[in-house]
Amino acid sequence: MDYRIYCLIALLGWGFWGFGTKVLGKYLAPFPLSFFSNIGTVIFLLLLLPKFSVSLNKFSLYALFNGIIAGVGTFGFYFALNKGEASIIFPLTSLYIVIPVIFGYLFLKEPLTLKHLVGFILASIAIYLLSS
Repeated sequence: MDYRIYCLIALLGWGFWGFGTKVLGKYLAPFPLSFFSNIGTVIFLLLLLPKFSVSLNKFSLYALFNGIIAGVGTFGFYFALNKGEASIIFPLTSLYIVIPVIFGYLFLKEPLTLKHLVGFILASIAIYLLSS
């Protein structure tokens, strides 16, 4: 399947997840909301397990650590949603794209063209305008 289809799946999944998170945040505190949401992710992954192979190696441990880092970000996100407006928090937290773009360029030697920079600047301006 083309990567753009997967991007669309991610966009829709995260879009509905974001709306559901804000609605559920009125009824659940940040920790139980994060806990049960992540349990839901684990259940989904377990259902997919028969279709994919999983092997343990040193990169598996790095992936576990990466999951811990994602958990820290998720935890902060849920607490932010508990305290503020989704229309501001979603655009602000979307600035996370800065980190992988810069690290991809610096450490993975991924190209960063003028077109990419202009797109990144315009996206940053859009995020700023949406959150102010």
